[in-house]
Amino acid sequence: MTRESRLLKNTAIIGFGTMCTKGISFLLLPLYTSILSTKEYGTVDLVNTLITLIAYTLTIQFEQGIFRFLIDCRNDEAKKKRYISTALLTVTVTLIAGIAITIPITHIAGFGYTKYLIFNIIATLYCSIICQIVRGLGNIGIYTLTSFLAASSQIAFNVIFIAGFNWHIEGMLTATIIGNVIAACVGFFSCRLYRYISIKHFNKENLNELLKYSLPMVPNTLCWWLVNVSDRLIVTYFLGYSFNGIYALANKFPSLFITLTNVFQISWSENAAETLNSEDRDQYYSKIMNQSLGLFSCCCAVIIAALPLAFKILVNESYNDAYYHILILLVSGLFHTVGNLYGSLFGALKHTKYIAKTTVFSAIANLVINLSLIHFIGLYAASISTMVAYLLIAVMRHKEICKVIKIKYQLKTVIISILSIIVSSVSFAVNNTLLTIAAIAITALLTIFLNKDMVNKIITNLKAKFIRKKI
Repeated sequence: MTRESRLLKNTAIIGFGTMCTKGISFLLLPLYTSILSTKEYGTVDLVNTLITLIAYTLTIQFEQGIFRFLIDCRNDEAKKKRYISTALLTVTVTLIAGIAITIPITHIAGFGYTKYLIFNIIATLYCSIICQIVRGLGNIGIYTLTSFLAASSQIAFNVIFIAGFNWHIEGMLTATIIGNVIAACVGFFSCRLYRYISIKHFNKENLNELLKYSLPMVPNTLCWWLVNVSDRLIVTYFLGYSFNGIYALANKFPSLFITLTNVFQISWSENAAETLNSEDRDQYYSKIMNQSLGLFSCCCAVIIAALPLAFKILVNESYNDAYYHILILLVSGLFHTVGNLYGSLFGALKHTKYIAKTTVFSAIANLVINLSLIHFIGLYAASISTMVAYLLIAVMRHKEICKVIKIKYQLKTVIISILSIIVSSVSFAVNNTLLTIAAIAITALLTIFLNKDMVNKIITNLKAKFIRKKI
């Protein structure tokens, strides 16, 4: 199987489970927005943000390190045992220390959801690192299953707890705990990870390797959090929970696009690492980056073009103020995707320090712009500062990666990508039904035209499989 075919296959496997659950979650927006007030929605969003921040900080980003090092030792059982045992034992120690610090702080701050926060941190941390171990071992099918179960379980229990038991905030937080626990258990026992875990396998040399790779990713994660979440904290502080609810709803639409691109990102990070020592490395990386830019830009444009129709159907009118923020945040999502694609190349090279450096710089820019503008343009300060931050990351990482890997873009790809975004954005702003339909058709045609080689390859593969089945 060629590198491109393996990349497409892994993306398809991961994408099926991810997009099914994301699609169902998206269709449940009418339920959430009709039952939860903007204040409740904003509160849940803020608590989930804190959970993500604390959990991924306490892992010391070992989930990223263990994935990368397991790729290099898939045929060495002894090394796998040392890396997995070392990683799990280390994060367990940091988890205990983190919880010991978190409980008194939340008590002093008068935080009303401490027990939900703690149990969510534990479930999220172990789900994250177990999933990355499964992925690092090459069990892409089980990895996809765990991701699917985590998301689908959360969706199912959200419906039960919110609509059935009327638990509101507590229901959504409990559903997240259950979903992550189910996914972690399935991943752990399906891959029989208990075979790899023992105190005697703890290894200081492997710990140092993991720390060298992962520690620079901690400030990177904190700054991603700052870029993603400082907006919510600032909005909540200056404008209130209701405005944060509106902003959280606006982010739901870009998150669908980012989830789509992250499906590819997961496969690409592994593929990039496996291709690192190939003779045609630069040409291959340039080819994939060109195809990715063209595909994701056009997909983003199609989503923007279709949103005027989808927004009216999916969103309660009390959230109408979110409409124009969605456009800015979707473009931000495109910049975010490009920056992450470069991040995978730095990860393959094990140059994680530069990933952190670019993220720190953009996080500072995000914070400064947000605080400077929020008194003048209100909620738009959050969306605009996010867009600028992601653009800075993409530009800086492109300039730096080109010092090591010669990434070359085709002029046709760049022009059509920009044109598709402009067409869809104009249609979105005007919000006319006929113009919306026309924009959807134009952007869809541009997507097919720019990605015709990929489309032809997929069609050819499907035809070949169909013919084999008939025979």
